Amino acid sequence: MTIQFQFRGLNGDEPARRRMTGDLEALHSLIPLLSAQVALEHQPDATPPYQVIAAVAADGPGFRAAARDHDWLPAWEKVIRRLRQQIEAHAPPKADRGGASCGGKPQPAARAGRRT
Repeated sequence: MTIQFQFRGLNGDEPARRRMTGDLEALHSLIPLLSAQVALEHQPDATPPYQVIAAVAADGPGFRAAARDHDWLPAWEKVIRRLRQQIEAHAPPKADRGGASCGGKPQPAARAGRRT
């Protein structure tokens, strides 16, 4: 997965980059992501001043989320939560491992031996 970051109005973006990369890799474990674009912007004249926009591409639909907050980390956590919700809503339901053809109840084993 390739990740592109854009940081505007921030100094020392390396901690943010490490955190965001780790969180995006965790999403990648839910669904194979091809790429991600993240923009983190500090707008001192806006309230709240931090804005995060993320777009991820998967095989099929893409997912996009945005959030604002008074610090970059809560804004990022909102974005990750929204992306996770979108991905989980899109994911196909997991197969029932209990044996869907018999309602999840175990079937009796076939009896070996002679017929009379």
